[in-house]
Amino acid sequence: MKIIPEIRSYCKEDQVYISSMFPADWKFNFDNFIALHSDKNYFKGYTVILDSGPIGYGGLMIFGKTAWLGNIVIHPECRIKGFGTLLTKHLLDEGLKSGVKSFTLIATKLGEPVYRKFGFENILMYEFYRPGENAKPPVLEIPMTDARKEHLETIARFDFEVMGENRKELLENCFSGTKIITDSNNCIKGFYLKNLGNGLIIARDNKAGCEFLKIPVIEKRNIVINEKNKTAADLLVSCGYEKYLEAPRMLLGENFNWKPEFIFSRGAGFCG
Repeated sequence: MKIIPEIRSYCKEDQVYISSMFPADWKFNFDNFIALHSDKNYFKGYTVILDSGPIGYGGLMIFGKTAWLGNIVIHPECRIKGFGTLLTKHLLDEGLKSGVKSFTLIATKLGEPVYRKFGFENILMYEFYRPGENAKPPVLEIPMTDARKEHLETIARFDFEVMGENRKELLENCFSGTKIITDSNNCIKGFYLKNLGNGLIIARDNKAGCEFLKIPVIEKRNIVINEKNKTAADLLVSCGYEKYLEAPRMLLGENFNWKPEFIFSRGAGFCG
């Protein structure tokens, strides 16, 4: 008899079980993620239950008519049994109920074949970089300042222009510590939202984008960029970083306009 698990909304009691399921190479802190996002309007999390215990998790980040699938994980002992497919279908169904027209995700090698079954298509590759043995820290050259509350609206509009998604609540939730670079007219040329995943960097100006990118390089952190931003790739290579992985950004549903060349560092796999 085929075993069909239950899928229900995530609850706090699931946290201790789920946090240990994520592969070590994801370097993902589920506890911090839940603390930051679980009470927000854009967040929907779901737990896979089998024999009265959690064996999987998946989440949706919904931004109006667009949504991201992310953090989809099944316990190692329960993989290759179709549970990931069932969970993906559930996430898509829940998104459609909320009016989502476009679904985006960043796929692992294990997950990509599953997503293709639902009609997801590759639209771009993300490139993962880490410091090599000869990595050298760059020198910061352009002044940057702390973003203030009154900058949020401008940053949210800029983010919408680049990402094509209405993410103001997400940005506000991660706003503490955000840095900006402005021009001589005090117009924002770029911002660094360090509290969103690995740190989201968006800039109209290559010099501003690269200046922000120097910060995680100085801190010797792993960095994820997209293949369209050659300027970011050149800076990383010049600082002794090496590319060690690629993963596709995939889309299901209506296409929407976004500008990957303005993104100098991806924030997180669950929201771009």
